[in-house]
Amino acid sequence: MLKIKWFYSYDWVIALYFIFSLLLAKNFGFSINYGVIFHLRYDLTMILMAVLSIAAIGLYTAVVRRLQGQDATLFGKVWRHTMFTKYLTMQHLYDLLHVLIALKLVLLIYCNIKQAIPRINPDLTDDILLQIDILLHFGSNPMQALVTLLNNPTMSTLIDRLYVFWYVLKAPVLVLFIILPNRKLSERFFGAYFSLWMIGGLAAILAPSLGPVYVYREWFDGVTKPIATQLQSQLITHYLQAIASPDQYRALIYEGVAAFPSLHVGVVVLFALFLSKVRRFLCILMWIYAVIVQIGSVVLGWHYAIDGYFAAMLAFILYRAFTNDLAHRYPVASQKGRTACDAEPPKDRVEREDFIVRQKQAHSDKIRNYHAE
Repeated sequence: MLKIKWFYSYDWVIALYFIFSLLLAKNFGFSINYGVIFHLRYDLTMILMAVLSIAAIGLYTAVVRRLQGQDATLFGKVWRHTMFTKYLTMQHLYDLLHVLIALKLVLLIYCNIKQAIPRINPDLTDDILLQIDILLHFGSNPMQALVTLLNNPTMSTLIDRLYVFWYVLKAPVLVLFIILPNRKLSERFFGAYFSLWMIGGLAAILAPSLGPVYVYREWFDGVTKPIATQLQSQLITHYLQAIASPDQYRALIYEGVAAFPSLHVGVVVLFALFLSKVRRFLCILMWIYAVIVQIGSVVLGWHYAIDGYFAAMLAFILYRAFTNDLAHRYPVASQKGRTACDAEPPKDRVEREDFIVRQKQAHSDKIRNYHAE
């Protein structure tokens, strides 16, 4: 009989977040547009990227099987067996749907609360965040320094495009952790991921801020950033409409103005940290992109430098909190590209038994692949 795990530990956290949003909305007199969860137009891009990610994994698997001589053709029997026993299982398809629904619920609550921040806590902290930036950078303004350094039309346009690549990057990483054989690591990744959004939203309430491009607009007048300029204009328009007519306005996903903290940076850092337990090469690429996002968030006027620093620190704390007891059981992949399953047997009896079970499973998979030929 097919066994599917229907609920995960992070579902309880999301449920508490939902209850918290109800209490917050009632206490401060605003409504959360929960109906957005049924607006499928927000899901089409994410679903498309997820399908393309699965297709890319399938193509990569087919090429590897063919090069290793396990299949006589590109999409042979071994490839089909691998795809339908490891990747396109009912559990993985359910998990994909589960994660997409959970993510949409968390994001719509996060964005609705962010749009209501002026009613919850109207005291802006932009000046304080700027002073912290100057203090952390030894008396210099990092925004003005980076804008001066990178204020080249070609460079700023490239940064502008790389920054929004963040939206494309999410789906492949989420799919990777959904199909990950290490189910415990997968569950803890999503627990940390959703927690990052929730805690980040609460931090935005405690330290409300608009962002440099809205408060110190003149610093960015010469920066070529067509995508960021359009998005920033749309966001501030919706933000002002929500302030002018709070009772009639209904916030949608990806709305709200809040610089602190930079969850763009926090999410990429969290990706990099967890990928260190999967593939070192992917981890390195993600760290490089994290630096690009941090620089881009400042150059494009989205965030103060401290916004990214705080989010990165929060991501690290969540990573350690969710993986602390996995540190010795599933060590970082080595430079040779080995996965955590290649680790030496642990000395502890319980952990050794768990290790033996995983090794037997891997051996059984090899036998099935052999007979599939």
